[in-house]
Amino acid sequence: MKVFIINHLEIIKRMPRIHCARGPLRCDKCKELDKKENSYALIKVFLEPVDHASPITEIQINGEKIFGAYNVIQRFEDISEAKKYAEENKVEIIYY
Repeated sequence: MKVFIINHLEIIKRMPRIHCARGPLRCDKCKELDKKENSYALIKVFLEPVDHASPITEIQINGEKIFGAYNVIQRFEDISEAKKYAEENKVEIIYY
């Protein structure tokens, strides 16, 4: 029997562009971008701790909340482009 260990997931998630490291909770410019932009990105979420500074996102796996470092792989112009990529590449879209 082969056992596969998954150390990351690739998903599409709403990811507004941000202005600075403080983010929309602490920065007015980031807050405005968050309100205006309905941007989605393909991200690689690491399920194990990483050895470098990285932004963190929350995802749910089997109903359990997980916080993981992530890298943006690709940005999409709109939701239709993200849906097309998801269908062609069998990638899940997270809408929250």
